[in-house]
Amino acid sequence: MSAREKKTIGGTAGRRLLALTAVVGLGLAGCSAPAPGGREAGATPAGQAIAEAPPSPKPEVSGASPGTAYFWVPGYWAHHEQRWLWVPGRWEVRPRPNALWAPGHWNKTPNGWVWTPGHWD
Repeated sequence: MSAREKKTIGGTAGRRLLALTAVVGLGLAGCSAPAPGGREAGATPAGQAIAEAPPSPKPEVSGASPGTAYFWVPGYWAHHEQRWLWVPGRWEVRPRPNALWAPGHWNKTPNGWVWTPGHWD
């Protein structure tokens, strides 16, 4: 290993790790990030059954609200490419004063687990 490689974070291995991290991060962002405006992205389309039950919800800490117009939208499990991905909760601006979020949920049916998307009431 050259002196120059020793000065970098891990030399070639460090660059590979950085590239892998970027690719994985971009891939997960595309399939698990919440969409703006109260829509949920990344989950199996409503009505499509999944044989495997979703994992238990992850505990989340919402922290302080950024303002009175915000409401905490909890995280949920999305099923993508035969695996479960956690979509973290987020603070979202209410579409109107006093609007409440009805969280999405997985329903057990005779055909498997079916996603019902969340929505504003």
